[in-house]
Amino acid sequence: MFTIFAVPKSFQNNTQIIQENAISSWKSLHPEIEVVLYGDEEGIREVTKKYDCLHREGVEKSEYGTPQLNSIFQDIKKIARHDVLCYCNADIILLNDIVPVIQSFTPMKEFLLVGRRINIDLNERIETNDATWEKRIRTIIQINGKVGRADQIDCFIFPRNLMINMPPFAVGRGGWDNWLIANMRKRKVPVIDVTGSFPIIHQNHGYHHVPNQKGNAWEGPETDRNRELMEGLKNLYTIDDADWIYTKEGLKKKGITFGRIYRDIWRNIK
Repeated sequence: MFTIFAVPKSFQNNTQIIQENAISSWKSLHPEIEVVLYGDEEGIREVTKKYDCLHREGVEKSEYGTPQLNSIFQDIKKIARHDVLCYCNADIILLNDIVPVIQSFTPMKEFLLVGRRINIDLNERIETNDATWEKRIRTIIQINGKVGRADQIDCFIFPRNLMINMPPFAVGRGGWDNWLIANMRKRKVPVIDVTGSFPIIHQNHGYHHVPNQKGNAWEGPETDRNRELMEGLKNLYTIDDADWIYTKEGLKKKGITFGRIYRDIWRNIK
């Protein structure tokens, strides 16, 4: 089985509904699923007890008080029960078809699974004790779900022994996810697009939690710093830069497309 780890925001108002929806969906996947929540935000202790998660406090933070991902990625490798790890943003709902997909990759020594998310509006609590809850979520996806962009990357799955020497990126800000894909590609670690193999369901929300916010999303000084740590646009890799794709027939090498050639040339120029 596998370990899911996340760094939730404060459990307040609609954010509490969204994050509890996500966490309860993870815990319902399989009895052996381990969920680890990092941070000391308001409400996290109560939620970890409610859903029987492991709670890790005392994470390293930026000058704005935002948890930094490098220490979290180092810690999870030390304490996780399972050999496959899944980093998920705390607003992502997962359904049970993720389990056999991940199990099919366990024999591989190195890999990074990524996939496009599906954006939905869901402003109410889901009851995972109800046997029909997954069916209801799939219906919502069919009605108002929208496939996200290739640079909206909210879920990473990889083996515990995969070396990741990550700079001190701030969680929930841009740049670090692009860097991770770029780092794997340059090291010849298979980056595998699992879009369509299982839904990565993103509950739409605002960005009021971003300090000194610029614009209407996650832009601000911490995103600027993340992009500096990313070392520029040469490392602006997205899901479209995965070199493999997972299909019903199995793993297939992605073909060379004009778009991919253009992106490689553009990055080298930048």
